[in-house]
Amino acid sequence: METKSFSKISVSNKYDCCNQHVRNLLRSYYKLLGHKFENLKLEDPTLGETILHSDWAVISHGNGLDPFFNYGNKTALSLFEVNLNELKKIRSRNSAEITFQSDRESFMQQVRAQGFVTGYSGVRISATGKRFKIKNVTVWNVTDEKGESAGQAACFRDWDYDELDN
Repeated sequence: METKSFSKISVSNKYDCCNQHVRNLLRSYYKLLGHKFENLKLEDPTLGETILHSDWAVISHGNGLDPFFNYGNKTALSLFEVNLNELKKIRSRNSAEITFQSDRESFMQQVRAQGFVTGYSGVRISATGKRFKIKNVTVWNVTDEKGESAGQAACFRDWDYDELDN
């Protein structure tokens, strides 16, 4: 099993400005799922930093027909083998192999309609082409502080490289 290493991740001070986005992610999570994410409090001034260093992968994309990623914590950045600026240049559909993109889109439509889905599993690809399976993923719709749609987010802490032939 591959170890989780964050030594290659560079995070600038600009990253710390993601506090409001993290609050939006977690407020939406609570509203839709009915429980807090890891018992975190939205009022906590270190919330952004806590999620940034969480052992959960937390990742999100914006709105639109073919949205780009707009957030990833250190765990997600490590899995996808990118830094935050590189992640923001990737369309979220490109995290899945081409042959699975239509399945992914059907799933994302289900999330849009239902608000959230838990227990999802699927294969993803890092920026260097490494395949990994994500398991027990929760995906939910995100709204901003005004209640407007702001995209979708996912969190998971179960993945595996060993099950796949890379």
